[in-house]
Amino acid sequence: MNSKTESTDVAIVGAGFTGLSAALELKRAGIDFLVLEARGRVGGRVEGARNGLGELIDSGGQFLCEDMPELMALARARGKTFVKTFVDGDFITHPPMSVDQAGQTYVTAMAIRDRMNWTEPDDPAIAGLTVASWLERQTDPVDAKAAFRSMIEGLWCLALEKVPLWYLIDNDRRITNEVPELQYSLRETMQSLAADLAGDLGDRLRLNEPVIRV
Repeated sequence: MNSKTESTDVAIVGAGFTGLSAALELKRAGIDFLVLEARGRVGGRVEGARNGLGELIDSGGQFLCEDMPELMALARARGKTFVKTFVDGDFITHPPMSVDQAGQTYVTAMAIRDRMNWTEPDDPAIAGLTVASWLERQTDPVDAKAAFRSMIEGLWCLALEKVPLWYLIDNDRRITNEVPELQYSLRETMQSLAADLAGDLGDRLRLNEPVIRV
């Protein structure tokens, strides 16, 4: 946005669910706004991609649960189809490994996450560390570290090199779900929900518009 040629009452930085929801509230209130998103898509931590069959699938944060009532209500209001997560059946991994090996890899990956969260987010010793640089220092098996990386990058839609360690720890500590957060996914994809919200904003949403100064 060029401030010399355009002005608005409110500028919203980022078109994730928070930014999109805030924009819709302002629209309902009749307040002028602009949403400025650095990337070429909306959704923030949710993302969609085409698989080999051309189907749109979630490639970022995709799960929701009953302990997320606002998100559940939003998905219902937009006519999305809830798909309950399967917890029974064969254990399938990529790359292929035995059930025992896969189970141990998962347990070890979660142990890495627990160990990370033992650190205080304001500990001076982790100032400036990314999750990637911290992970490199750990002595866990390669498969477990790869599983941890896949888990975090899938949740955040960002490479670990771009995620500050203190921020991930702080975020994890604010999760208060009492039911598994992997309870449901959306058949139409979580990305489609973000796209629906964006579609209501018209030209008040600007993609590829990074904010470089506030």
